[in-house]
Amino acid sequence: MARPLDLLLLDEATNHLAPAVVEELEAALAHFGGTLVVVTHDRRLRAGFRGRRLELQREPAAASR
Repeated sequence: MARPLDLLLLDEATNHLAPAVVEELEAALAHFGGTLVVVTHDRRLRAGFRGRRLELQREPAAASR
């Protein structure tokens, strides 16, 4: 617990950014050596991600009783 950790938490990081800035962000994230936690609806960002991923999906609505 005493050693520093590299953890980056991003929540919708590409919202409201110019396309050129998004590309720069993607390049920076590709070289980040720590752990990334990214929450995004950006399909392009998700498609370009090459690391391990955990995707959460909505469960189907429960049937009426």
